[in-house]
Amino acid sequence: GGMMGKTTMVCGPPGAGKSTYARQQMGDGDMLIDLDDIKGALSSRPGHQCPASITEFAIAAMEAVIDALSRPNTVPHVWLVTCKPHREDRATLARELDAEVVVLAVPVIDCMRHLKADDTRVNVPAWVGLADKWWKDYRPNEGDRVLRDW
Repeated sequence: GGMMGKTTMVCGPPGAGKSTYARQQMGDGDMLIDLDDIKGALSSRPGHQCPASITEFAIAAMEAVIDALSRPNTVPHVWLVTCKPHREDRATLARELDAEVVVLAVPVIDCMRHLKADDTRVNVPAWVGLADKWWKDYRPNEGDRVLRDW
């Protein structure tokens, strides 16, 4: 696209610490696109507790921001947090955004520990199930930067 700055997609299972990783890497003026943050903003509660009725609007807002990135802008670095286990999905979005892909390949057992420690998460077993499913669906892509332990 016609982006001025750099874009990094941070992918991985629930509980891998994608948002935490992105926040630690961010510099001044960088933008974080995180569906959980948008869900939190629109529902005025922790993102993981956003009612389903609001989720579709959060997704629409995120897609609008992603679309707007194709226009010239002065954001130095965009960080996009997303699960994306399927390599085709990662590759397609990375191509559209001209993004570098970082995969936080965190084992389910560690994800489970992080999910349990997060007091904004309700129904931890369901999240652990999603982390488990992520690993079943995940295939590496050439060109992805895979971090097993960060």
